[in-house]
Amino acid sequence: MKTIGLLLFTVVGSSAATLAQTVTLAVAQASTVTAQLGGAQQVVPVPAGSLPSAGVVNASTSVGNGYVAADLSWSLYADDHAMEVRLMANCGISGAGATAAHASVAPTELLVTITNPTPMPLSFQLSRLVSGPAGDAIPLTRIDVLDDGFDELTENSPDTIVPFYAVAGPSPLVIRCTLGADATVDGSLFANLFLSIRPGDTLTSVVQSGCAGDGFVTLPRFDGNLDYEARPGFDGTSVAVFGLTTQPLFLGAQVAYPGGPLQACLLVPRPDLLVFLPTLDTHTLVVPPAARPIELYVQAVRFGGPVLATSSAFQLTAF
Repeated sequence: MKTIGLLLFTVVGSSAATLAQTVTLAVAQASTVTAQLGGAQQVVPVPAGSLPSAGVVNASTSVGNGYVAADLSWSLYADDHAMEVRLMANCGISGAGATAAHASVAPTELLVTITNPTPMPLSFQLSRLVSGPAGDAIPLTRIDVLDDGFDELTENSPDTIVPFYAVAGPSPLVIRCTLGADATVDGSLFANLFLSIRPGDTLTSVVQSGCAGDGFVTLPRFDGNLDYEARPGFDGTSVAVFGLTTQPLFLGAQVAYPGGPLQACLLVPRPDLLVFLPTLDTHTLVVPPAARPIELYVQAVRFGGPVLATSSAFQLTAF
């Protein structure tokens, strides 16, 4: 890691979100959602093309006390710190008895496309969740991060959570997700795919618990910088302490909550840079390319109580 003065870093005060990446969701090929009970049937198309950030396509039918329903739903969220995509297929049959019943979400390929003006390393967590009654076929739950024909996650994968690393840039990064479910017996069958995407070149981890609760958070950004903010209880009389190394200093001890154990208030970073936190606004520490790779430490200290209370201390690694 480089040795570099913190004067090279820039601290930016509260500002509006500056989302640079573009994230879209689309259906690659048209499919259908079907609910059938005896002679009653509803088939709802899932058209090919772009999707809004959230939505659902559902079909249902009923005969007497019997009821059959199926739906395909999705949601997409993105900000400066995270991108999340959730895809869900649900099929339910109730009270069908001896009447033939069928609920299905036909295999549907959904494309998540990410672009960014400059290369942007991404850390993925791919996961699936499936549940249903015995007698129904295993739903399709597949994710191909690079759209290269190799599925990193499938319904047959031994692990239900799979990490992955990729880079998005001006050329689109395409993730192909395949989801489908088919139910023929009474009960509820569902299949979920979840993509959690975080910055891949700026990471934080807790290295020391604080003595005053979780009143300070660090949020790596997709542009490689670091957002940090005070939470209620740490605003008004607090400072953020940044250090290029550790220099533990005991500041006292207190209980973090009524009835809790006595905890040491330990300041972990060497105090190379202090930033006052008068409000609950988000601040940004700009980590310039010339400073990378680097490790530094950050922690909040609150004044005004019986001791100088500390938040959890974080280690920042910027590649």
